[in-house]
Amino acid sequence: MPELPEVESARRLVARACGGRRVERAECADDEKVFVGPAGPRGVEALLLGRRLEGAHRKGKQHWWTLSARGGDGGGALGFQFGMTGNMRVRGVDSTRYVNIKTEGEDWPPRFTKLRVWFEGGVELAFCDSRRFARVRVYEGDPLKCPPVSLLGFDALDEVPGPEAFREALRARGSPIKAALLDQKFSAGVGNWIADEVLYQARLHPEARCCDLSDGQVERVRAALGSVLRLACDADADYTLFPDDWLFHFRWTGKKASQDAHGNRIDFITVGSRTSAYVPALQKKTDRGMCSEAPPKAPRKKQVSRGAVKLEPSPKPEPAPAKAEQPRRGAKREAARPPPAAAAAAAPRRRSARRRVR
Repeated sequence: MPELPEVESARRLVARACGGRRVERAECADDEKVFVGPAGPRGVEALLLGRRLEGAHRKGKQHWWTLSARGGDGGGALGFQFGMTGNMRVRGVDSTRYVNIKTEGEDWPPRFTKLRVWFEGGVELAFCDSRRFARVRVYEGDPLKCPPVSLLGFDALDEVPGPEAFREALRARGSPIKAALLDQKFSAGVGNWIADEVLYQARLHPEARCCDLSDGQVERVRAALGSVLRLACDADADYTLFPDDWLFHFRWTGKKASQDAHGNRIDFITVGSRTSAYVPALQKKTDRGMCSEAPPKAPRKKQVSRGAVKLEPSPKPEPAPAKAEQPRRGAKREAARPPPAAAAAAAPRRRSARRRVR
């Protein structure tokens, strides 16, 4: 799946091969799932025709082109979201190598081409997507002020906050650190393998709670985030050029246990609804801030060893005096009532009101 390094590689490819060139022709596939918004495929073709590509931009995993004005029309912007398998291809130029996604050695135009653009000077570009999770949209205004770009957090390559601001932002979250890194509203551009690599380099368990991290742990995350992304982008997202000891090279096993470059076991768990690869020997759950750590138990009583002086036990507190038994309801009434025999003796004999019939 394209993450920040792959999208940055595509941006550089477009800027290098197509920047400043005028569009002579554009052709879109009839795919309403990929071309979103009211413009649709035909609107994208109309937007591109005759305009120059003035700039290729990126924030997080979002990529967009800024286009020159044309006639009485103002400038325009066309946005790309790469989804699971989106990629940019320029005819005759090598493109980014994706893991498990074939993007080279095909006839032109490539299979699953969604947008094909002819630029002046004989340059031809294709945007491809086999699984149709990519999105192409026309922006009505400044993309930085329009969703989805406006909803993103800091760019994980170019806009990482300083140590204090990063610490405050991270500790304000109560989620596991892996889930926080994947949240595009926090760190735009971080995907699954990048988050795993950052936590592997920082020696942090994926389930560590952000709000419980120490200053040192937070700084290790910040340093690893910058280091991993710079190295991946400097390699133009070519994974064959990544450092040999990266977890990246050993994690693609279909969740089957494997080993890292140093022989440590790699396990897989689910954090933030995503599969997480980690090394238990290096990313220990005993570190501070683990969400699954049991609450501390009461300290056990220290056993007195033979020969040691045994302290006198503290006197037990005297039991509180028992409360006087409260009379049950109706007891006063029964006490005031005389017994049946006494009542019969005290009462005078009544003469029968009946007359005896003779």
